[in-house]
Order: sequence, then structure tokens, then C-alpha cells
Amino acid sequence: MSNRFRATFLFTLAILVLPAIASADILFRGWGIRAGIGDDPDQGIVGAHWDLGTLTTNLRFQPNFEAGFGDNQSIFGLTLPLHYVFPVDGSFVPYAGGGAVIA
Repeated sequence: MSNRFRATFLFTLAILVLPAIASADILFRGWGIRAGIGDDPDQGIVGAHWDLGTLTTNLRFQPNFEAGFGDNQSIFGLTLPLHYVFPVDGSFVPYAGGGAVIA
């Protein structure tokens, strides 16, 4: 991906997201630990995520940091995802989302 395309993409994304952030309910609401295993490379993965509130109805911002160790290498990453939380009744709340990763 060229630097010009990347800059244009990030600028466009910022223009689209900034109005939502300005009217959002963004504040620290809590954090949690993440852990798991990875394949190719075979690694143990640990990290943490932060619940920073909602941008708009049912759209949550929950960035996280992860580190992978093993298979003779280390991997570090910061993810900036947006999660759409499906409006359902009950204690189990499904969500779907995606975001940018800085690795």
C-alpha cells in the first residue's frame, strides 16, 4: 500500500469518525485481561483491553494491547476496534466488529 493511499485513507476515516467521537459518551469504564494461544508462529498471547464507552447507540470503542511470545520471536500489537453490540435481552450480549491494528 502506498504512503499516499494510506494517508488519504486515514484522513477520510478521521473525517468520518470525528463527528461521532465529538458527540460520544467516551470515558474509561473498565479494563480486562486477554490471554490465548496463537498458531504460525506458535505463541502464548497475553494482553489487556480497555472499555472506553460508546460512540453512538450500540457502537463501543474497546482498544487492546497484545504481546505474543514463543517460537523464537515476539510480537506486539495495538488494536483499535469498534464493536457493534447487538440489542438483546439477557446476560449474554453478542457483538461484531473490526478495526485497525498497529503491529
